[in-house]
Amino acid sequence: MPDSAPAAAVQSNLTIPGLLLILCAIMLFLFLGDRFLAQLEQSELRQAARREFEAGVALRQQGNFAGAVARLRQAHTLVRADKDYALALADVQIAAHQPDGARRVLDDVLASEPNDARANLLMARWMVSEAQFSSANSYYHRAIYGIWPSNSAQSRLDARLELAQMLADHGTQQELLSETLSLEESAPESLALMKQIAPLLLRAGSGNRAAAAYRFLIQQDRGADSYLGLGQAELEIGDYRAAQSAFSAALERRPNDPLLEGLLSRAGRLADFDPTPRYLSSREKFARSSQVLELVKQDIAPCLDESTPANTVRLRLAEADRLLSEHVGNVVTNEQAEERLDAAESLWAARPSVCHTPPLESDPVPLIIGKLSAK
Repeated sequence: MPDSAPAAAVQSNLTIPGLLLILCAIMLFLFLGDRFLAQLEQSELRQAARREFEAGVALRQQGNFAGAVARLRQAHTLVRADKDYALALADVQIAAHQPDGARRVLDDVLASEPNDARANLLMARWMVSEAQFSSANSYYHRAIYGIWPSNSAQSRLDARLELAQMLADHGTQQELLSETLSLEESAPESLALMKQIAPLLLRAGSGNRAAAAYRFLIQQDRGADSYLGLGQAELEIGDYRAAQSAFSAALERRPNDPLLEGLLSRAGRLADFDPTPRYLSSREKFARSSQVLELVKQDIAPCLDESTPANTVRLRLAEADRLLSEHVGNVVTNEQAEERLDAAESLWAARPSVCHTPPLESDPVPLIIGKLSAK
């Protein structure tokens, strides 16, 4: 039996500790192998997801929203932990008018990170797309004060500007003014930004602030648009001569523009009818007050029909006729002018009850009456 000695030697060397060591080595090898394969698979998934993401972004930039949704959804499915993929998917779903899918994605992100500014901004846009403007306002504020990944100052400024623009279309003037003033205070004094802020101030009804903003723009860029905005702000303030001057300057820079020509003509009519300047003589104020009352009467009289109650607008029109036909001597008083202006305001206040169409935009009466009411 010549082979018995070596076999016995090998058998004696394979002790229990040795076998355990070999077993552990095999298990470690298998574990490391599995881990390597898993990491390799994850790396391939991430690479595939990145390719889908980049393809989706490119399609979105081309305006192919349907294709972008498909590619970005695939990226999100492959790597659900990547928030950038989720937010990109929600963004393009909003653009593609797929609100249900976008809402589900955003709810998932906000459930885990409620202060994520980008997710809140997208939720605000989702609310706007669904005409839920009050809720959108809240989400815009969460975005403004939320956590941004980088360049937070500029991102907050952009979000507030987007909120202000939304309020210009869907909010109250007071809400718009509040946000625009906050925007103005927090923003750097730049030409590009002021070009966006000035029209918002005008739409918010803040004529004086809008005029100041447009004067800043004119110092930097004496273009027709800046003079146009200044003229509109001066109309809002009630300084019709200044508005006329601004529209004239705009028309010099943009000749034969029908809009500017119309605004210039309107400002001139307002300046000629305006009974409020302090420099007017008593007779001139009286004449202008009579003109305003006559214009109001001419606007409202055609709206009357047989169903108009005799004790409301008809009585006020009769009073207007009495005042306009009243003989006055060579000397007129401020009280006589004010009496006619009071009658014009009272009659104009009754206009909605009989006239079912708004006055023409070129009509000077609404601005004149508004200026009188603000006195």
